[in-house]
Amino acid sequence: MNKTQLIISGLAAATMLLPVTASADDHMSASGDKPFYFRAGVTLIRPDSSSTEVSLETDQNSTAAQTLVALGAVHEGEIEGSGIAVGDSNVPTVTLGYVLPYADGHLSVETIVGLPYTVDINHTGSLKNESQLSLPVFGEKLGETKALSPAVSLVYKFMLEEKFRPYVGAGFAYLMTYDSEVTNSIVKGAFGNDVEMDIDNGLGYLLQVGAEYNFYESWFVTADVKYVGGLDLDAEVSNLSVPASGGPFDGAPLGKNTTTVTVDPWAYSIGVGFSF
Repeated sequence: MNKTQLIISGLAAATMLLPVTASADDHMSASGDKPFYFRAGVTLIRPDSSSTEVSLETDQNSTAAQTLVALGAVHEGEIEGSGIAVGDSNVPTVTLGYVLPYADGHLSVETIVGLPYTVDINHTGSLKNESQLSLPVFGEKLGETKALSPAVSLVYKFMLEEKFRPYVGAGFAYLMTYDSEVTNSIVKGAFGNDVEMDIDNGLGYLLQVGAEYNFYESWFVTADVKYVGGLDLDAEVSNLSVPASGGPFDGAPLGKNTTTVTVDPWAYSIGVGFSF
């Protein structure tokens, strides 16, 4: 049984255990007099990330770089067994929703916004564990980036007459990155302090399943799981210089490393909210 099947089975079991009926006045979408809802909580983001092999693109205008490639001292192209991954994050999130005047109050549209958060960008495979260009092993962490990930979702709620209301949803999420930087001291020491990292923004689809429990008048608690797919982000580390080795090309322009990172995060959220 996969994660989604397990979640749906759990919601179904919980539904049978909580057959408590709410009054029409307590439920915003049934009465229609409280079409908006707000909730705040925290979300654990666990990216299911992977990447293409990191590729070295040498500076075509650098005589030093091209000479080193010709001598076989630098390998241009993919670095065998290399990769980049994205670390986990905990993010405070808020949601504003509106119950649509259709489908007897079952449908709503909601926007989900998390506060800006910091994401670790990590080496995997050979970049993490093996020496490159006779340099010390780089280790796990390459750097970090700031991120913001707003989302819009169309939600369908079941069992409106009950206090316990499962729901499912689908929509879109947009991942914005900024202030990306290389923090790995070995990378910066070997390739120069002017090394820069840049990660593209991306748009993905969102699927969610969860439930809310109306515990007092217009107040409720929620828990849900979201999956965001289709986030393929181009990333590069640029301004690489020839590592110092006592040779005539030390510090000369070398080029940049490029890869495409697939993020596809799972997001686990809990929160409390109210309708108005």
